Amino acid sequence: MMHQALPYCKAAPDNQAMLDEKTSTADALRERFVALFETWKTAERGRSQAEFARLCARLSGRPCSPQAVSEWRRTGRMDKAWIPVVEQLLGASLGFSATTLSTGVAQYASLKAETVDGIRPFDWELLVNTKDLPTLFSVAMNDDSMAPRVRAGDKLVFNTSIANNPRPGDGVLVKDMADEVYFRLFRSGRQGHWEAHAMNPAYAALDSERDGLRILAVLTAVEARWG
Repeated sequence: MMHQALPYCKAAPDNQAMLDEKTSTADALRERFVALFETWKTAERGRSQAEFARLCARLSGRPCSPQAVSEWRRTGRMDKAWIPVVEQLLGASLGFSATTLSTGVAQYASLKAETVDGIRPFDWELLVNTKDLPTLFSVAMNDDSMAPRVRAGDKLVFNTSIANNPRPGDGVLVKDMADEVYFRLFRSGRQGHWEAHAMNPAYAALDSERDGLRILAVLTAVEARWG
C-alpha cells in the first residue's frame, strides 16, 4: 500500500512573526544598552557592572545584581520596570516603551527620548518655595552657569533620595541661606566641608559653610541635544 506523503508542516505565520519580533526587540535593546553602558563606564574611572547594579538598586529601591546587568548586556532581555531606572543612570533613552511582549521583553517603539512616568515637572521658581520635593522631578536649567555642558533651557532630572550621599563630580541642586537655588558640580573638601562649582568660569564657586548650602537633590539625567 502506498502512503500519501504528508504536507510539510511549519509554524503559523503569526507565531513566527511574533518570535521574530521578540528576537529583534531583544537584539535592538541589547545593542542600545551595550553602547550606552560603555559610554557611561568610560566616562569616569572605577565604573563597573557592580557599580551600575548598586546605583540601579539605590535609585529604584529594589535589589539589582551585577549578574542582572551582565544578562542585560548579553541578551537584551530587561524587565520593563528597569527601563526608566537604566535610562536615568545612562542619561539617554533606550528607545523602548513601557509595554512588554508576553515574554517580558520590551516592545520596540523608536530611538527617541521619552517622558518617564513618576517624574514630576517643576518650574525653577517653584523650587524656592517647595519644602517637600518628590523623589524624582524635572526642571529646565535657568541660566548658563553650567555651559557648555548644560545650556539654559535643557531639561534636568533630579533624585532627592540620594541627596545625602553625593559623590565628587555629581551634579547637585543646592539652596543657600538666602533660599536661592543653584545647579552645580559637587566637590568635597575637609571634614564636612564642600563646594559647589559652576562649569562656566564667569560664575564663582559656592561654599557650603560660607553660603549655608544644603543639597536638595542629585542629578540623574540631562535631556538635551549635544550638537
